[in-house]
Amino acid sequence: MERKTRQRQVILETLRRESRPLNPNEILALAREHIPRIGIATVYRTIREFEKEGKIEPVFIPNKGTYYEIKCAHHHDHFHCRICQKIYEVECPHSAKLSEVGNGFVVEFHEITYHGICPDCKEQTGQR
Repeated sequence: MERKTRQRQVILETLRRESRPLNPNEILALAREHIPRIGIATVYRTIREFEKEGKIEPVFIPNKGTYYEIKCAHHHDHFHCRICQKIYEVECPHSAKLSEVGNGFVVEFHEITYHGICPDCKEQTGQR
């Protein structure tokens, strides 16, 4: 059982350390820096367990699949960089206005993904 505990710990630490949503393959690559023989099946199994335990939550990115992040108390949106393909958390400028949708709608949540170029890729490519 020690091995399983270590694998769970490394996967959770990976998600915390990166502090951005990761897909299962990114989790696997980063976890292998600490446990070289960890497999993708272990990553998927651990993701399912963490979701059931309420430690992580899925982030659905259109045309990219499902990413996972540490469950957070505050609402935020996401940004997808079209160059490096990474997903980032960004502040949600709409949160204060959710109750103002009007016409009798009751907003329970929303998901917004912005697409573009992240600051690192912007600098590397010389984009303005």
